[in-house]
Amino acid sequence: ENIDPSKVRMHICWGNYEGPHTHDIGLNKIIEIAFKAKINKYLIESANPRHAHEWEVFENTELPKDLKLIADKITQGKIFAYPTESVFGIGCDALNNNSIEKVIKFKGRNYSKGLIVISDDTEKLKSFIEKKYYELFCSKVRSEKKPTTWIVPSESDISPLIKGDSSKVAIRVTTHMVCKKLCQHSNSALISTSANISGQEPLKIFNKVKKEFNGKIDFIVNGVVGGYSKPTQIIDLLTEDVIRKS
Repeated sequence: ENIDPSKVRMHICWGNYEGPHTHDIGLNKIIEIAFKAKINKYLIESANPRHAHEWEVFENTELPKDLKLIADKITQGKIFAYPTESVFGIGCDALNNNSIEKVIKFKGRNYSKGLIVISDDTEKLKSFIEKKYYELFCSKVRSEKKPTTWIVPSESDISPLIKGDSSKVAIRVTTHMVCKKLCQHSNSALISTSANISGQEPLKIFNKVKKEFNGKIDFIVNGVVGGYSKPTQIIDLLTEDVIRKS
């Protein structure tokens, strides 16, 4: 009982037994009990159809002070599909080059094109932006009503896997609840590229994503895309040129 809570984490899973998980108890039934432990990090397995939706528990559950939830599959470098504002995306931890390369190869995407980085707030995107433009970026995010991907001058050490052939990087503060929760629980920015093989139509429905990609990527986050029929608009931060209309 004298162990520093910051040195301990709790792993919650439902066992690897010979049978379906259809009778597993719901996370909502046990989370309050788990929160009584004197620790401040929880690792909750949820990369299967029975539990993939249970991130919703945390929309209605107040977290204890100083609690940290670890989205283990993201921090372990897995690649996954998830709903965004207009389509399903494929992504990974934006600081994991091995995972980013897996995403590019899986899609058959040209390395020169670069990728979009998203987060739930501007702070997680700060390290991607050339320092003198960070405040301008923050002000644009505050003033723009629609979800917008901004093309901004990047820091010199940003991976070419993200920038492609450009000296700039594409970043967005997401407005989609699932994306926000993924970023919050993993405490990281995410790569975001449409869930399709390059040249094919992006997918917008979970069941179609599951049919197309199940077993080909590490996991698929259940959910519904946002209310936008077209991909988010893209605007150059400095010139204000609209590169893609929404």
